Amino acid sequence: MMKTTTTKIMIWDDLEVYVDDLVIKSKRESNMLEDIEETLNTLRSAQMKLNPEKCSFGVQEWKFLGVMVTKDGIKANPCKVQAILDMESPKSLKEVQRLNGRLIALSRFLSRIAERSLPFITTLKKCLKKNQFKWTQEAELSFKSIKQHLSELPSLTTPVPRETIMIYLSSEKAISTVLLVEQAGKHIPIYFISRTLKGGEERYASIEKATLALVYASRRLRRYF
Repeated sequence: MMKTTTTKIMIWDDLEVYVDDLVIKSKRESNMLEDIEETLNTLRSAQMKLNPEKCSFGVQEWKFLGVMVTKDGIKANPCKVQAILDMESPKSLKEVQRLNGRLIALSRFLSRIAERSLPFITTLKKCLKKNQFKWTQEAELSFKSIKQHLSELPSLTTPVPRETIMIYLSSEKAISTVLLVEQAGKHIPIYFISRTLKGGEERYASIEKATLALVYASRRLRRYF
């Protein structure tokens, strides 16, 4: 993998290009030099230059667009995970908002995070003023559960062309979706998404909630559909 140091504009099988970020992905070490040469020739023909000080060659993992890209898959940024693990129980409205913001940054790795975070949302709804803040026992238990979940986050994978993608829906207290593929006899997640039910959605029948989850997933993860 080669990484340089910028919103995504195009993707090829072995290359992902962002505004000023570029990743060359080689599935086999024997192809690495060939893939790099092809990319550099393309850049040269377009009269584009790279800053050598911002380039790394032959690395097996690297931080890219807020996640860790490794030879085994995509992993959560450990600094973002540790920032939540180091947090104490929120003592103010602002600290709950900070916690929610940090969870959103990791949401693609977190299964059913909207449902897990419901006690936080309930706390925020009850805090119309700063002096009304109250951290409940339910919120504390949820906070500890999420910390435990963060210590066991899975690696995500990316599907290959013509690979069958499976989708699992959950629509109880919130709607949640996970995309999966089967690789080496195991189900490997691609992406987790979820959100809370809003207004009249809470009164939907089970089949309507499942349909809502599917529609939401198809819009959020359009590139996989």
